[in-house]
Amino acid sequence: MRLAPRLLPVLVALVAWLPSVWLGGWALDDRELIEGNAVIEGDAPWTAAFERGYFEHRGPSEQWRPLATLSMRASRALWSDWTPGWHLDNVLLHALVVALAGAVLARVSASRAWVFGLCVFAAHPALADVVAWVSGRTSSLGACAGLAGALAVVRARAPWQVALASAVSVGGALLAKEDGVLFAPLCAALAWRAGRAQALASFGGGAIAWLAVGAARAAALGDFLPSAASPALGDASLAQRLAVGGLEWVEALRLTLLPFDHPPRYTAALLRARVAPVAPAVAATVGWGMAVLVPALAWRARRRLGAVAAASCAFAALALLPVVQLVPLGEVFAPRFLYLPLLFAAPFVGALHALLPRRARAVVLVAVPCALAPLAWSRATVYAGRGAWHAEVLRHDPDDARSWNDLGLAREEAGDRRGARDAFERAAALRPGYSRAWNNLGRLALEDGDDDAALAHFERASAAGPRNAAAHANLGALLLRREAWADAADAYRRAVDAAPAMAAAWRGLARALHGAGDDPAARDALDRALELAPGDPLSREWDARIP
Repeated sequence: MRLAPRLLPVLVALVAWLPSVWLGGWALDDRELIEGNAVIEGDAPWTAAFERGYFEHRGPSEQWRPLATLSMRASRALWSDWTPGWHLDNVLLHALVVALAGAVLARVSASRAWVFGLCVFAAHPALADVVAWVSGRTSSLGACAGLAGALAVVRARAPWQVALASAVSVGGALLAKEDGVLFAPLCAALAWRAGRAQALASFGGGAIAWLAVGAARAAALGDFLPSAASPALGDASLAQRLAVGGLEWVEALRLTLLPFDHPPRYTAALLRARVAPVAPAVAATVGWGMAVLVPALAWRARRRLGAVAAASCAFAALALLPVVQLVPLGEVFAPRFLYLPLLFAAPFVGALHALLPRRARAVVLVAVPCALAPLAWSRATVYAGRGAWHAEVLRHDPDDARSWNDLGLAREEAGDRRGARDAFERAAALRPGYSRAWNNLGRLALEDGDDDAALAHFERASAAGPRNAAAHANLGALLLRREAWADAADAYRRAVDAAPAMAAAWRGLARALHGAGDDPAARDALDRALELAPGDPLSREWDARIP
């Protein structure tokens, strides 16, 4: 295939998302991921990325994404706190995904129809979650690794080469995000074109990679398989989760066809509201029906659509299965869940475009990317800062306590302490047992010099959130100030139990134990703090004080 058609989707991706480089700031949990993370900040060796959870420096983490952590470390080294550089990395990663997908499709498809589908994927506004949000790059990073290995699969000849390429694809994708396992069936399907032996070799290579990554994950976190620390529907029955999952299929189709005015984060109640006035049970049934019927119809029409396009429809549906609550996830639904489904659907979308009359195809090829790019520019503004993101969530769900708390953090960063306090209080009023809101109110009280109020807030936060390491650490710091050494040590022990990689909590524990006269235990705690963050100046200072 000539190079120009393959470059068109890449160009579309750059036109659609380069503006986000200048619009974007830190959004959602970007700061929490980066600040205090010794691996990303360069205080710990890069190999520590394979030994810790993604957010382990903040609390219990069920996510193990060493490749994503290392990519953040590289961005930190390149750009420091200059956010446009971080966003540029995200845009280039997305463009690389588009380029790699084009390279794979150019080798497996005799038709160039996929070019249009890849253009739609390249500029689709729902992908702002991945492209315009720094922490969302896990999806594009995993896709880069998966597609690089898939390209090696289609170029390989010997079975051992296919097995190795599949292992690279699946293993690399899994090291970035848990849904990388989806590249195992993709690689096997690509290898099948060369024969059964290659398909079996691909399956074997992918299985070995999955087992190896699982074993490494178990060594780091103690669990072979990923799971959500706080699943959104963890207490729901399978029938209830399936009902919500059917609504997710409906919303996924709606976002694909009409990517307008959607919340950045969903709850089950929001999903039900978005299908009104249709009864949720009816909409859920329709959603699951489409999940089965559309791929089946595409496969029956494979002679007209092409086998690659028909298979891509099935793979798109398969890519959505892990996130439709068959297993409870940390979130009910989010637009970034569509990254791999839209990527895998590109040949199918292109084949549908090819069914149009010749003149209509030319018009649509120009009109659709031109319409999608401004929508992508607009959607990127949601990621202009933490306040913008949470304000958008609250516009759709004004009673979301988590977003009120996070909006308070954004206001605090902007210097609006009164507005921050109001937001934290609103979050606490909406969810009286919300530990993070009470912890943040405690911080503000402490900064205002009201130690008694701060102590009350920290104690409430610690009691409400036994796994809230920050609340325990803040309580410990206040008790240190009061020289309540034993109570401070207890608080810090709870903090390090909840977040074993929180270097500051280990340092605080060392100070509390030193104050209590237990220097051997203090020495052990400080050594752990120095191991986690060797460059921390406060730990180095106490290193000279504790024998």
